[in-house]
Amino acid sequence: MVAVIESEEEAKRVEIALIMSLRLRGVRLVNDTDGGEGVAGYKFTSEQRAAHKATMNRPETRAINSVAQKAAWARPDVRVRMSATHKGTTGYKYTPEQRAKISAGLKGKHLSEVHRAKISVGLKGKTQSAAHSAALKAARARPEHREKISAGVKVANARPGVRTRRGTAISAAYKRSHPDAFTPDNLPKPEQL
Repeated sequence: MVAVIESEEEAKRVEIALIMSLRLRGVRLVNDTDGGEGVAGYKFTSEQRAAHKATMNRPETRAINSVAQKAAWARPDVRVRMSATHKGTTGYKYTPEQRAKISAGLKGKHLSEVHRAKISVGLKGKTQSAAHSAALKAARARPEHREKISAGVKVANARPGVRTRRGTAISAAYKRSHPDAFTPDNLPKPEQL
């Protein structure tokens, strides 16, 4: 139901009428009151906010909320509704100042091996749509994107030890994907070098 309400007083009257109408039809509501006594514009004190935060961060509260969210997300109707809600939204756009602040906060932070392993497990078996793959490919082909990546790699490679770690990782990945290339018979002899 969507209604355009001009004032807070009118909103209170509509709320009372709606609650009464639904109760008369036998709908079980969670409202403890008949409505109309709303607290629009109420500002919580810092003590109230701290108490609420402490309650929400207790392990037992987090566990209850986690179970409830997982149960809701497991229902197909909830997933369809959430997907429809987000379709067509462009998302929040950060200002350049916000982007710079986030970037500065993330500089020098690296994911732990455990975190990286969890991300890897979560991504296993997921594929991108053809349209998404094409959009990524087009973005990577843009000269300004390639220049930005190149500049970032040069800065990273200038840091001590980065080239060594990266080279070792690339070498290990190549060896895993080309196991036959590194047998003793395939390696060049010293006199051939």
